[in-house]
Amino acid sequence: MKRKVIECDTPKMNVKNRKTIIVISYVVIFLTGCILNDITTGMDSSRPKLWPVANYDEAMICPDISGVYKNIAEYLRKSDRGEQEDNLWYRLTGIKGKDYHDKKIKIHPIIENQIVVDILVGETVIRSKTLAQKAGDFDCDGGRIWLRKRIYSAIEGTGGYRNEAKFGIERANDGSLIGEDHLTGTGALLWVIPVLGTQSTWFRWMPDAKYPTR
Repeated sequence: MKRKVIECDTPKMNVKNRKTIIVISYVVIFLTGCILNDITTGMDSSRPKLWPVANYDEAMICPDISGVYKNIAEYLRKSDRGEQEDNLWYRLTGIKGKDYHDKKIKIHPIIENQIVVDILVGETVIRSKTLAQKAGDFDCDGGRIWLRKRIYSAIEGTGGYRNEAKFGIERANDGSLIGEDHLTGTGALLWVIPVLGTQSTWFRWMPDAKYPTR
């Protein structure tokens, strides 16, 4: 008995279609990386449990974070979003400078809605920056001082993303400064697939022993 062989026609994908799918796949991977980089790492974004609580007087509109602090933070984990992420001077002013890595930072009390930040070598001020609330350099909410938001965005042929980072700082009851860098990423893959992620990185700056803040 002769066996009958049934042949099925399998649709073939032309070269143009294959290239299109490959390009789309790369774009999806790229956009997903941009939006979710450092967001869906599986790391705990909550405030470290062993760190001291905030020392906040509810009667004050803005918390008092004045004092002299080490410029380099102790932190929960090392951020990979750029150099000098743990640098207090950079966090407050947005100005980078490797020469300031081992210096001390003096934060003056808020006067007339302004904060003066100095870099100290000994008792000498080598650089100073004034932050003005009216200019949008900072604002106060929930017992913290919030610095100006940083926004990063891009539009590609098949999607886009928008990352918003905001940094808040407060003084703890042991006199140290605790900062939270909160990142929110939103976007659309292929213009129809929504993507959303958030993550916080925590920092702690210790006061200089010569200038206690408690």
